[in-house]
Amino acid sequence: MDDGSLNVLASKETIQNAPNQKEDEPISKQAEEELESYYGWPNYWGGLGPWGGFASPLEFMDVHSNGLKEEPPNEYEANYHLRSAKDIKDDPIGFTVEATDEQVGNIYDFVVSEDSWEIKYIVVETQKVLPTRYVLLATDKVTELNWAEKKVYVNQTADEVKQGEDIELNFSSTK
Repeated sequence: MDDGSLNVLASKETIQNAPNQKEDEPISKQAEEELESYYGWPNYWGGLGPWGGFASPLEFMDVHSNGLKEEPPNEYEANYHLRSAKDIKDDPIGFTVEATDEQVGNIYDFVVSEDSWEIKYIVVETQKVLPTRYVLLATDKVTELNWAEKKVYVNQTADEVKQGEDIELNFSSTK
C-alpha cells in the first residue's frame, strides 16, 4: 500500500453497482446502512474502538450479520452525518490546532494505521515560512474538534506540540 492503493475483497462490478454516494457529500447514517445492507456488513457502532468491538476491519468483516434489523433511528440519529478527514485536510481555509495556551499551527495531513484504519497522528504544520516545519501530534491529545470554528483543541501547550516528532514530507511530481 506504499503506492497509495487500498486492497479490497470485492469485484469491480460489485463496487460499481453499490448504492450511490457522492464523494463530495458527508455520509449520512441512512447511506451507511444502505452500504452495510448491500455488502452484508455487520453494524459496528456498538463498541468502544473505531471498529466497535473488533481490533481491525478484517476481524469486523469476519463476523456475519444475523439478518435482524435494528429499530429505526430517531430523528437526531437519522440526520447525524459522519465527516471525512479529507474535509479537514482539503479545507481551503484550513483547520487550526489550538493548544491550551495559544494557536500552534494548522492541520496538514493525517497518519492512518494500515491495520485498523484508525487515525493515529495529525501532521501539524507549525511553521509556514521556510523552512516549513511539520510535527506529529497523537490523536489522544485531541479534546475537541469544532467544525464551525474549524479548530482542533488539544490538551498540550504550544511548546509541547512543537516539541513533537519532526517529520519530513517527501513530495513527488508527475509533471
